Amino acid sequence: MDFPHMQPGATAVPGTTDTAGATSSWTFQVTERDIRRFRQAIGEPPCETAPPLFFQVMAWQDVGPEELPPDGSPAEIQGGPPHARSMGGASEFAVHRPARAGETISVCSRLLGVQSRQGRHGPLHLITRQTTFTDAAGTELAREVATYLRRPA
Repeated sequence: MDFPHMQPGATAVPGTTDTAGATSSWTFQVTERDIRRFRQAIGEPPCETAPPLFFQVMAWQDVGPEELPPDGSPAEIQGGPPHARSMGGASEFAVHRPARAGETISVCSRLLGVQSRQGRHGPLHLITRQTTFTDAAGTELAREVATYLRRPA
């Protein structure tokens, strides 16, 4: 079975195709402090609206350490056989308008697929997720399609 955004030379991981489409949803309350601190961290002057990549702040659920897998990776990138190491791969962002202080953003992260390929040091599993960010009116503000890599310990 092929998945959207299938990497060249990758194949679907057996036993994981039924998880494609699995979603997680949560909300994020944007504060002036969040925006100010993010802008400061990336060296931008103060402003009422958030920079485009501020949406990355909202891309992961805020959970306690006991809810994370052993490698400490976010729960949203789990998929495929268990592995001890996870890392970011590629990310495509489309931002339609910036987030504003005071608004509540709904975040929905959907698993597009888990693929397997042979890397230089053994098997790699590629987890592809799509995350959408919408305002209270249901208008999409941003969308990310990201691929994460997982490899055996």
